Amino acid sequence: MVLCTFNRPSGLGVRPSGLGPAAGLALVLVLASATAEARKGGIASEGCSGCHSGGAAPTVAITSSTPMIAAGQMVTLSVNITTPEGYAGLFMSADVGTLTSLAGQGTQLIAGGLTHTGPKKAVNGVTTFQVGWTAPAAPGGVNVNVWALGANGDGSARGDGPGSGFEAFAFGCAGTMYYRDFDGDGFGAETSGYTRSCATPKYYANVLGDCNDNDERIHPGAAEVCNKRDDNCNGMVDEGLPILTYHVDGDGDGYGGPGNAPTVMDCAPPKGYGVGTADCDDKNPTVYPGAPELCDYIDNNCNGQVDENARASCGTGWCRRLGESCSSTSCTPGAPRAEICNDFDDDCDGVPDNGTGLQLCGDAGLTCVSGACVKAGTVPAPVADGGAAASGGTSPIDPSGAAGEAPRPREQVGCAFAGGGAAPSAFGFALAFTFAGLAFFVARARRRRR
Repeated sequence: MVLCTFNRPSGLGVRPSGLGPAAGLALVLVLASATAEARKGGIASEGCSGCHSGGAAPTVAITSSTPMIAAGQMVTLSVNITTPEGYAGLFMSADVGTLTSLAGQGTQLIAGGLTHTGPKKAVNGVTTFQVGWTAPAAPGGVNVNVWALGANGDGSARGDGPGSGFEAFAFGCAGTMYYRDFDGDGFGAETSGYTRSCATPKYYANVLGDCNDNDERIHPGAAEVCNKRDDNCNGMVDEGLPILTYHVDGDGDGYGGPGNAPTVMDCAPPKGYGVGTADCDDKNPTVYPGAPELCDYIDNNCNGQVDENARASCGTGWCRRLGESCSSTSCTPGAPRAEICNDFDDDCDGVPDNGTGLQLCGDAGLTCVSGACVKAGTVPAPVADGGAAASGGTSPIDPSGAAGEAPRPREQVGCAFAGGGAAPSAFGFALAFTFAGLAFFVARARRRRR
């Protein structure tokens, strides 16, 4: 007597999961003679590979007695097991509807499906079992699984071959083929399995072409990225991406240093390589072009300056100073000075050019407009840096400078005609001479006409 334990085969992607019979079902396959019969006492599950091996695997085909199954209709399903071994048995399940054992077919219902009562002899190499199946009342689809065993009838487990088959049928509609979409990217793969139904089932898609159904980033039409993979399933890898030259990156910050060799050409820097050669310290990962500047006495962003915009500052306007070190207590504001008309905050109160004409320009008849002292209705001459020429001999102040330094005077540009005592520039002398000469020639011409 030989006990056949039906163990579920692994890696069969064509079968939807969760369709097997309950564990603990008993089935004994006795192959002691040509008239062997099934007895209770074994274990029935999905497959017979646990104890039977060595024989040719049978092929399984499942067909319906009608190509169009109506909702609620009972049809006959034929299971044809092709095997050279002479005998065959089966276990069969359907995920919806009702299976029925038909008279004379040597089958019986057990919990979770239907099985044979005894091995059935093949005719011309094919063993056929016919099974009744009734569709549910609402349209949909059914998945039918068959686990088969081709047996040689020698009374032992040697020379027997396990196999399996799958088929899907739509009922209540013409049905559409859907492919298993394990990664949910909207594309199925032929190797992942299929079903037929009246509407798209969950975890299925009606479009084929996914070349990696375990990664939702990979499917037809996906953007190709530099990763040594075929992202868009067109059979090519990293196509159409720009190829650049990358240099050795000693500190792993993504940037190469000057003179670093060797170089590689790729669509992205491989490990140990970086962009360009502008890393000014390729042994410090906090130093590279564009790095945030830290107050650490180092040129972090490789722009030739140290701690710019990173060291603490204090005060405002004329009084603004940078700390002498990275300590927040190392900064002392400068002393304020009298406010003058220069479009700058001299008295450190946060407001530039606040005061009267007398205070700012030294003349109550003048007013300060955009950093220039002018009479009412006069447009001030433009100066560089968006300011205006100052009257009274005082130039606008540039608050920038090294730590601890007072702000530097800006260069005065243009001419101030608003009075005050500022020495005229060379351009002012030339302009005055030109106007004087013009007036002289005009007056002379008038005398001649007289």
